[in-house]
Amino acid sequence: MTHRLTVEELSDGRVAVALSGRTNLSEVAGDPVPFSSLFGQPEREDLRWYLEDYLIAPYAVYEQRGLAVEARLPEWARRCSKACSRRQARARCLRQIARGRTELVIMSRSPAS
Repeated sequence: MTHRLTVEELSDGRVAVALSGRTNLSEVAGDPVPFSSLFGQPEREDLRWYLEDYLIAPYAVYEQRGLAVEARLPEWARRCSKACSRRQARARCLRQIARGRTELVIMSRSPAS
């Protein structure tokens, strides 16, 4: 079963997190929380490049940079996990994710975020 973890940037500087499973109904993981980026501009650009450019052509001159960014993904995931303010909701989400495949969806209202 594939789960979808959605992190949505709201217009008021907060984020909302929801988890959906086989029913396609989302379970909100707590109230929206204030959010400030865990990453600086260089890290955000690396992530944008990896998701938007590298995955289209993951070879040749891009391969070394792609592998370097990929190696940093687990640390970035740990940072994001630690930043969750609601421990029970985070634990419930992580238990559900551990039971199957998970798709991460990040929704931003600003392409610069």
